[in-house]
Amino acid sequence: MGNGSRAALPRVLADELDADWNRVRIAQAVGGDPRYGSQDTDASRSILEFFSLMREAGATARLMLVRAAAGQWAVPASECDSRLHMVVHPANTPPIHLR
Repeated sequence: MGNGSRAALPRVLADELDADWNRVRIAQAVGGDPRYGSQDTDASRSILEFFSLMREAGATARLMLVRAAAGQWAVPASECDSRLHMVVHPANTPPIHLR
């Protein structure tokens, strides 16, 4: 597996998710297992093919976490935000830490 699949792509996902990079753990899928599709990385294929998908996945996950926290706090999701591994609400509600 190339550099992108172990470093760049997880970083793109973590950045969009607003995750604390120091808390991120990367687990490599088993190579050649048909459940995971092609893991071909030559010619920087992983970055070319998955950069946008990883950004979208991270942003979608962050939005889901913000909405879940807003539901717990009974406040509009539009009033909540993420901040380095937390979902926050400005009205002094204790932050919800992402696990």
